[in-house]
Amino acid sequence: MPPDIVATAEKQLDIEAQPQPVVIDCDLVMKGELSFAEDTDLLVFGSIESASISGVKNLTIGARGSLSGSVKSTTAEIAGALHGRAEIAETAILRRTANLRGELSAKCVRVEAGTNLENCVLSGKIQRA
Repeated sequence: MPPDIVATAEKQLDIEAQPQPVVIDCDLVMKGELSFAEDTDLLVFGSIESASISGVKNLTIGARGSLSGSVKSTTAEIAGALHGRAEIAETAILRRTANLRGELSAKCVRVEAGTNLENCVLSGKIQRA
């Protein structure tokens, strides 16, 4: 095989070997239990209505995104709505546009001024961001 074809094939294999994030786009609504392969990055710009979400490494909820239900993750950055329960193993960042209702536990919770916390329980080391 010519060297340029081999190099292209190797590059393609390298791209495919890297884990790709799961993106819930702004015009998508997902319902039900969701289970991902371990260490999956989940980006929510649309809406998830779920009883339980598992297998998430890094959770990101965009400013217009929403997640209702229970989720476990290593890290989280929340700029949209989270209604339910979130167990974050390391750091959770709540942006000023975040709307949190329910329970969030993390080793460290960073809260920006302006974050809407409604009927909310936060546990972990709380810091101003």
